[in-house]
Amino acid sequence: MNLKFNVLCDNYLEFERFFEITLVSLNLKRTDFETKKTCPLVITHKNAPVSFVVMVGFGRWGDNYWESNANKSLYIKENPDVLVSLQTINSKKLFAIEFCSALPAGNQAWQRFARGKEFSRNGVDYFFVSHLGGVELGKNRKELSIRYPNPIVNFASNKHNFQSEFGLYVNLIEETPGCPDQILSNFKDCMGVEPLVKYILSAALNQTITDEMLIYQKNLINCYIKTKKKLSNFETDALKGFFDANKDQNIVNWKKKYSIEVTKETKEILHAASVSSNGYFGKDLPFTLIRSDKKISFSKELNNILCEDMEILFDEKDEMFFCAIAGFKPRGDDARPDRGLVPMVDSIAGKDSKIVTLVFGPALSGLEERLNNNHKEVCLKNGLWGSVFQYSDYVIATSRNFKRPVLLKGDRFNYRETANNFIFYDKNKKLIPNENDVDTGIHIAMKNDLGLFESIFNPPGGDWSGVSFINQKSDEEIRYLTLPRAPDQKENKRPDHIYQDIKNNLVMVIESKTNFSSLLKEEGVGEKMVTWTKNLLKHNPQVKKIKGGQWHSQTDKTDRLHDPTFFKCGAIIYKEESKSSLVEMIDKCSLDLLFLYILQDNNWNIKTIPRNSCISIPECLESLDRLYV
Repeated sequence: MNLKFNVLCDNYLEFERFFEITLVSLNLKRTDFETKKTCPLVITHKNAPVSFVVMVGFGRWGDNYWESNANKSLYIKENPDVLVSLQTINSKKLFAIEFCSALPAGNQAWQRFARGKEFSRNGVDYFFVSHLGGVELGKNRKELSIRYPNPIVNFASNKHNFQSEFGLYVNLIEETPGCPDQILSNFKDCMGVEPLVKYILSAALNQTITDEMLIYQKNLINCYIKTKKKLSNFETDALKGFFDANKDQNIVNWKKKYSIEVTKETKEILHAASVSSNGYFGKDLPFTLIRSDKKISFSKELNNILCEDMEILFDEKDEMFFCAIAGFKPRGDDARPDRGLVPMVDSIAGKDSKIVTLVFGPALSGLEERLNNNHKEVCLKNGLWGSVFQYSDYVIATSRNFKRPVLLKGDRFNYRETANNFIFYDKNKKLIPNENDVDTGIHIAMKNDLGLFESIFNPPGGDWSGVSFINQKSDEEIRYLTLPRAPDQKENKRPDHIYQDIKNNLVMVIESKTNFSSLLKEEGVGEKMVTWTKNLLKHNPQVKKIKGGQWHSQTDKTDRLHDPTFFKCGAIIYKEESKSSLVEMIDKCSLDLLFLYILQDNNWNIKTIPRNSCISIPECLESLDRLYV
């Protein structure tokens, strides 16, 4: 096989995840590849015609997916974690992957739905890989509960797989470290990324495996439904293997829950929706089907409440859906997770339907005028509004800061048109280095070149799903899950990187920034990172495992990492700053050493500079070049 993978990724961590899956798919070993330290990175197999060109950070390489004729989306422009162009001798395949380590519950369950929907609708296969068995932690890192996504999300995405003009939309699940045995048993037919492994191989061979994906998705939906104690009518029908046949039987009323102050009109609209609702899909979801015998009266009630010249109209054959989004936080900024809700409802509703969306909450007063004057401009600048208008037939916006409610026609079934050809990588584009390059360089130097144990690698857009250490006494990997934010930013700072020199019980914490000036602002960051890490290590890890073994949740004090030595580091792009200014910054940031990412003639290297000559450079770092010898 002659294979060339061009990979655009949000950060290098996401590429690493894709790379590991691809190695399994093609039955290759990491040690058989060599990495060329260029921009972009080039990773080539030593003996076979297999290569990866890795471009870290969207929008830096002349890539223009969302502005090209490959995209039909009016407003939604959400990049995946990985966009892959696989070129073989006879074919070229474009596909996208999202890796999500966040707890997939509440509105987080559909937050990323829109990006998958757009890729699928554009004919690009999309895979959403999430973790199952994650535990929500309360105060003092006490376990609260295991959370599951609502099966309606998988049902909505799976509807794309039956549209021949769409790309696949496939949900996959991986076990969270320490996932309970009961969950592993319940999801045994769905756990893992084997469908993606098979997909990559089939793409390399220019084959398709659509039928297998459909069976897998059906099994996953059923597994999620079986985790629930009380089933909606939709979920009951799903287990029986049919949908929609009895929507108007055994009707359950829907009611939107909210905890913020709302206007009189908002209360009236929500009440009208509730009395007209058919909670077929679930009475606690932020959307509902409107009863077929209540569509006319509901529309009239909305028109009376809003008193607008424009009226909400529909065809008799259309089903009507109503979405209610508490779209704003107290300061007026939008509720980001709900940007996937209306796109999801559109997938459920289908073509013969109308979607009316209410967005309420304390939106700022200036938004009223901007929506009325040019809602398209608002949509291009704001992801929530873009998703709402793109998939709604009518949009209602209310706020205590508005003079009156806003009612506008949505842009549903309108598509973007452009003559711009899709460009994946423009070699003539001049690269401007940023923090992603620093993080990539640190990761490759510390893990690949020096062979240190990587406890956490958290570049921009990475995840906080956990940090690991090797317990030297037991030789087990211990892991802390669901990392806390710094409780007091004056004293704590979560590191961007942590590396462990196991032999010498040394822990290196690293704060990475794009440049000198941005790191200079982080006064005392070295001590803050040490404080954060020490506070974490005071607790028992959530899980542990021996090398190559399974995770176990039976841990105690003996599993903690005891009395490590800490080494405080920073990392920036070097731009010919003077030695004295660098040393002054190191001192101000309370660091022991600074890593410098140096880019020359499209080749990069990592060099170091210690705070002063008295600093003892760890043995594990001695092979790195010094900036000043």
